[in-house]
Amino acid sequence: MKDVEERQIFVDIENTRNPEQRAWYQRILDEGVDPFEEEYFKKNHPHPILRENRSWMVTSNAVPYNNCKHHFLFVPKRFVKDLDDLATISWIDFHELITILGKDFKLDGYALFMRTGNTTKTGASVLRLHAHILVPNGDTDERTSIYPVVMEPEFYFGK
Repeated sequence: MKDVEERQIFVDIENTRNPEQRAWYQRILDEGVDPFEEEYFKKNHPHPILRENRSWMVTSNAVPYNNCKHHFLFVPKRFVKDLDDLATISWIDFHELITILGKDFKLDGYALFMRTGNTTKTGASVLRLHAHILVPNGDTDERTSIYPVVMEPEFYFGK
């Protein structure tokens, strides 16, 4: 078994949002595993895979943001650290799953974002490319959608 110093690090424990997630990610660090590796993810993620295709898996986020009706997590099946590493077919597959989710969950609006790169800048807790779709709570037309993410982060992340 490799020493901790020789292991590749796949999570940023400083970007966890609650004690349970921090403990979970500490176990991941101790095990030296990639939490998004397909077999590990399917076995250990607390929510079932909602949809998948040759390039992506989609599930509900394990630690959803506050005030979200849905918080979907898109994980590439192969290790992709950066957008430059994402194959063209993966973009097509990504679009396919977004379209399917939109129909399955009757989504009429959502925020879509990807995380890649320096986690101190992105706030990511996993150090590889992944994407999120946030669907805010409520069925009103008021501006409760993505404004708070930019203007008032505590709306989604808590205080």
